[in-house]
Parts: sequence; C-alpha cells; structure tokens
Amino acid sequence: WLASAVLNVRLQYGKETKEERARLDKAERFFYGAFHQADERLAHLMQLSVQDQLAWFIPNRGRACGRALLVKDEDGTAYVDITPWDPLNFYWSVGRRGLVWACHKIRRTVAEVEAEYGIDLKGSIKSSSNGEPEIEVYDWYDGRVNGVIADGRWLKEPTLHSSARERVPVFVSVVGPTPLIQGRKLSNRNAQADYGDSIFRTNRDIYPKLDFLISTMLHLAALARNRAYAITSRDGGKGLDANPYVEGAEVKLAEGEKLDLLPLLETGRDLNELVRFVTGEIQRGSLPFISYGELSFAISGYAVKLLNQGIDTPLAPQNKCMESSYRQISGLLMDQFALGSYGEMELSGLNRNRQWFQETMTPEDLKGVGLPQVKIKVLTPQDDAGKMQLAQLARQPGAQGQPFLPDVYLRDQYLEIEDVDLISDQINEQLSESILPEARLMSLLISCLERGRMDLALIYGKELEKLQFLQQAGPLNQGPPV
Repeated sequence: WLASAVLNVRLQYGKETKEERARLDKAERFFYGAFHQADERLAHLMQLSVQDQLAWFIPNRGRACGRALLVKDEDGTAYVDITPWDPLNFYWSVGRRGLVWACHKIRRTVAEVEAEYGIDLKGSIKSSSNGEPEIEVYDWYDGRVNGVIADGRWLKEPTLHSSARERVPVFVSVVGPTPLIQGRKLSNRNAQADYGDSIFRTNRDIYPKLDFLISTMLHLAALARNRAYAITSRDGGKGLDANPYVEGAEVKLAEGEKLDLLPLLETGRDLNELVRFVTGEIQRGSLPFISYGELSFAISGYAVKLLNQGIDTPLAPQNKCMESSYRQISGLLMDQFALGSYGEMELSGLNRNRQWFQETMTPEDLKGVGLPQVKIKVLTPQDDAGKMQLAQLARQPGAQGQPFLPDVYLRDQYLEIEDVDLISDQINEQLSESILPEARLMSLLISCLERGRMDLALIYGKELEKLQFLQQAGPLNQGPPV
C-alpha cells in the first residue's frame, strides 16, 4: 500500500498574486524533480526507489532514516542524493536542536570499497560465508562535515557537506502513536526497543500460537495418511518388509499373525473454532484478509467498502511516518539548494497531476516559499470521481445566483491541480475559440494548414473573408424597416 501510494507535495496558496502562485508551482516541481532524480540514481545503483525502500523499512522496522544531500560531481554538476538507511544499523545523538551527529553502518566487500574510494585495503579483513573478504563501513555526519571510516582508517577524510545552518543532512522518523516512555533508570533500554515498533508488534505473541495450532493440524493429517498399526505374532518380533500404505503393497502374514490399524488420534472439537478465533485476532492487529482480495462469503459492495475502511487504522501511523520522512527530505534539500553554491539544476519528473515536465531551477525559485506539505495517499478511480462531483456541487449557484466557492479554490483544494492559473488560461483559450464565429473559423483554418489540408483551408479562408466583409458592410446594407 505504501509503495503504490501517490506522493503529493503542495505549497498552499494564500493571498498570492498570479505571478507568486506560478512561483509556488515551480517550487513544487523542484521537489518532484529532486525525488525523480534521486530515484534515477538509485536505479543506476541497482537499488529500489526511495518510496519503495521506505515502504519496507517503516512497517518492518518501525522507523525511517537516511541521508538527503545535494552533491557535486567531478565535473561540477550537482545531483540529488537521497539514500534510505536500514534503521537496524543506524546510530545517532540528539541535542536541543535535533540531531548532533548520525552514523550508518553497512557491510561491504573489500572489492566494492576499493573500487569506490580508490584505497588498497590490506590486513585482517573478515571473510564472508562465500569466502569473499568483507568489511564494515561507517558513514558519519555531523552539522558540518562527513567522513567515512573502515578498518580503523579514513576512506573519506572529514569533508564539509552542503547542509545549511550546521544541520545534519539526515532524516529520522518514527512510527507512532506511542511516545518514548522511560523507566525509572536511564540504563533501562527497553523504552527504545518499544519506541517506533513495527506493524507486527500487536500480533507478535499471537503468531506462535497460530503456528502451534497449524502444526498440530498438519501432524494429525500426516497420521491420517500413514496410520499407526499393530502386528500380532507368536513371539512379538514380527515386522513388515514394506510400507503397507504404498499403493499395491503386499503384506505377508503367517498363520495366527494379524495386522490391526490403531485408532486415529483426535483433538478437541473446538480446534477449528480456536483457529478461526486466532486468525480473527491477527486480522484485528494487522491488515484484514479482505485487503488481499479474500472473501469468505458473498457480501454487498457497500459492505466491502466498509470493511476496506478498517485498513486505515493499522496503516495511518505508517503513512504519517513516510510523510514526515519526505517532509524532512524536502526541508534539507530546500535549505541546501537555497544557499546558491550549486547554481542552476536541470530537473524533470512527474508533477502532482502525473504530467511530465523538464525545467531549469535556480536558488531564487525557492527563497521564501516555506516548507511544503507532503501527503501520501492511496487513491482509486472512485476517489477521483468523488472529488470531481464535490467540486461540481460546490460550484453550483447559491441563493443569490453566485457560486458557493470560487474556481481557483476548488481546483486547488478539491481537485489538487498543481498549476491552477495554467488550467484557467487553457479554459479561457478554449472559450475564446468558440464564442466568436470568426475565432472559430480562424482556429479551423489554422488546424487545416497544420495538417496540410490546403483544400479545406481554402474553403475556411473564403468563409472567414466573407464573414469579415459582411460584418464591416453590415450597417451600410441595411434596408428599410419592415
């Protein structure tokens, strides 16, 4: 659900003029372009996109972290580096203004480290299970510098990074809503273990019970397939040379010997009911089975919709954590780019309306725009149709013949269109082609010329000249009133 959700970045309109609204729209496209460029970089590194990685770390780890930096390439070209980290290997320290330092540990092969940093690593390097030597690499940041350490040496000397205001270029988000609760002693670290737990927290003690019940049922099924038997013989030492449950098996018994099947083992009659009860508790603590398309019996579409609303309860904390991560990433990138040390950046991607753009961004485009609002939404076609109906209903005239809400507000707040002024200009342009007859003929004439239909263009050209002549000569040709 989180990986397939729609990312919405918005800078709210206030009392801004048309030029200021266009500047806010361009600033929104900066964030979409930055996220797209970061995903392209990760794809070249054979990694998943930022959203896909966060969609795994947040539900499973209960936290999200990573770095968000603008980096200059060797030729001076700036690019966006957004790299999510595994919270399991993340270390940090918090002060009164936030992060003081942050460090990420990752295990890499010696060949990868030598190829990236150009350093010959010799000495006592541990070997992995496949025999290839590997090493632990520590990527460390504070408010001013970044350094990389491995095997007790600097792979990258402490270097000034691009973050502004001595800000650690790292984002950290925690899944709620349980706050950080400390025990009576600070040495009690169980508070951190329970802070930002995964989506499996509620059912962690229930899964072993379900496993035990299912294993019991599997064991009974195996006993029913190969039942226990008893052989009666004179000295009690009689055995079978072959498995009697194999198809076509031949069992040889002497006179006075007998083979008897032992009764099947049975559990209590409430086993199936207990399994249903446990699986029901699992649904209450996680996603309901209907979210996977499973329906135990036929129900109405309205009932299915009501059941689907229960998915929001376990996903809401995960959703907020992802929104917080993207909001922090947006703030970090905006502060770094507004410094002006990276100059212009050519960015492209899909905007809020899922339309492609390619644009040159400058630091002046982000100055004074404020921190954007980020929303993660799981949308369906019914949601789009519902928003359109609400917008049309709010636009209907009221008691005095005036619309209840203006078009600019409806397109921005209800339909969440990115460039509202552009849509308004396009609508006005469309109206201008149809209101006046000569404008309509001119549009048809231009279309025929662009399509190479000179025959039709000649006809519309003559009709346009005739219409213009009649409009100019109309008052002179008026006859006497009838």
